[in-house]
Amino acid sequence: MKKLEPICTTICPLLNLGMYGTNISPDMFGDSFYSCLEDDDPRTSDTEHFDFDKYCALVKAQAEQTIRDFILPTLKKFGVIDIEFGEWFHPSSYNYTSDGIDMIFTVEDNFEDIAKVTLSRVFDTDEVKEYIKDHYTSRPGFISYMPTTYTELVKFTNVYKYAAAIMLITLTALHKINLDSYQNLFEQDVYERISYEDCCTWDE
Repeated sequence: MKKLEPICTTICPLLNLGMYGTNISPDMFGDSFYSCLEDDDPRTSDTEHFDFDKYCALVKAQAEQTIRDFILPTLKKFGVIDIEFGEWFHPSSYNYTSDGIDMIFTVEDNFEDIAKVTLSRVFDTDEVKEYIKDHYTSRPGFISYMPTTYTELVKFTNVYKYAAAIMLITLTALHKINLDSYQNLFEQDVYERISYEDCCTWDE
């Protein structure tokens, strides 16, 4: 077995972990908390001190658990042994990129051979073609470094090719509807299992 170079969730979005305008953004999480407070509750957003790092650590743990429970079991059939989470990247500006966590994949020694066979069967399907068009194709304001042909992808010469292979295998094995449902489940678990109060203190 071997470990691949860290692959960020921004190029292999098994889950969407962006925090700008999404359901897991601290702002959305906070709005949900304050909307449930009683009118006479003294806590307000103006008096809070939010621990962003603690919140991120809790969300990261929940994301890793979701992937381990619902996505990894399927990927094991394709030579992926384990997925560990590494560093979480937060951009200073959201103009060109979003938040992402490095994933460290442990794979079988013959992962590339398994991927080549699998991808040769599915690469020309409508689902894969649509995903490549939407996510991996350069357009005005967006430059993609991802492979867009089967021949280019299966050379496995850099992290982008491994990322594309894993993402396309996941997409065709689970289908977009199931990936969306796991995303929804993850976001729901963030709200149900993480306490906003544990990430905040308030001025008295």
